[in-house]
Amino acid sequence: MGLWCYRWLSLGGRLTLAKYVLESLPVYWLSLFKLPKAIFQGLRRRVTSFIWSGNGSDNKIHLARWDLLTKPKTYGGWGLRDLELFGRGLRMKSCWRALHSANLWSRVLIDKYLKGLAVLEWIKSDAITPGNISPIWHGFLDIIHEIRKHLAWQIGTGSVVHVGIDNFIGGD
Repeated sequence: MGLWCYRWLSLGGRLTLAKYVLESLPVYWLSLFKLPKAIFQGLRRRVTSFIWSGNGSDNKIHLARWDLLTKPKTYGGWGLRDLELFGRGLRMKSCWRALHSANLWSRVLIDKYLKGLAVLEWIKSDAITPGNISPIWHGFLDIIHEIRKHLAWQIGTGSVVHVGIDNFIGGD
């Protein structure tokens, strides 16, 4: 950002710009890859530096903690996103769509990594994935346990449900 940002934008203007521009830049990458913590720390450093540097000087006093900045406004926060948590949610959505779509990319992923298992059987099992995997699949594997933890089964005819073995809503 140029020097004009520091001169002409108020704290609210800088917060709005950070929220809708700076936090939106990595959304595509967050939806596919597990980014290193150093990248999240760098993004956080740049966002907070931009918000708090009112006149562009090097003396930047942070007037609120990061956890207060990332709380929703309804809970007394400033409404910024926790990009690491947001990225996990985006990867969960991308993984679920990839495993439940009928497009070519989804079929390639399923054929390559699920090794003949149905999607729900693979999610339930702790199937070992081969060591040579793509970075996208590595990002999906990082969050598959979250999907497994919150998965509920649709009973339907009962032909694929194992009573006493499968988890049901409210069960262990």
